[in-house]
Amino acid sequence: MQDREIQHYHIQGYGTFFEEALPSIKSTLDKKLGDKEGHFAMAIVEAVQNAAMYARKSPEEAAMDIDLVSTETDITVKITADTKNFDVLSYRQRLGRMASDKQLGEMEWADFVKGTQKCRGYFTMLMAVECLYVDVTGKSVTLCAARPYHSGDISRKIKDIVPRFMLEQNGVILEGEEMQCAL
Repeated sequence: MQDREIQHYHIQGYGTFFEEALPSIKSTLDKKLGDKEGHFAMAIVEAVQNAAMYARKSPEEAAMDIDLVSTETDITVKITADTKNFDVLSYRQRLGRMASDKQLGEMEWADFVKGTQKCRGYFTMLMAVECLYVDVTGKSVTLCAARPYHSGDISRKIKDIVPRFMLEQNGVILEGEEMQCAL
């Protein structure tokens, strides 16, 4: 038996997400994911908040597309918006260097940023997903979680979180040398 569900939302404004999209998304997550603490839902809210905050228009004018696909084995949620330019490639490379550093890699993200909000968005997402695909233009993020959800697998160490952050360009996941040549 195939257990597949697809939801699509085109919303205008950050507040509209909470009224029109989140209740149905949360209901699906509650039924199908088994994330009792709501980590994955918080990651989705964070992704939508980032899209609104960095949109070319104001957060209340920002247009966003949200696509949820639930299958027997996983749930993915993609958020797409017309955001300001962001050098995702350089950001990911910087994170990769941090994860490779013996001292920094063992640190938890909260200890590294020492209570500031710096880079909170991506790390909130990364702590709750198995993988996060970010378009090299920064205009979309895709959050992925396996079913059933394993909240016990959530690590806050930089070396564990960063490998979940993957770059996507034209539907292709970039790795290694491909990341050097992107854009």
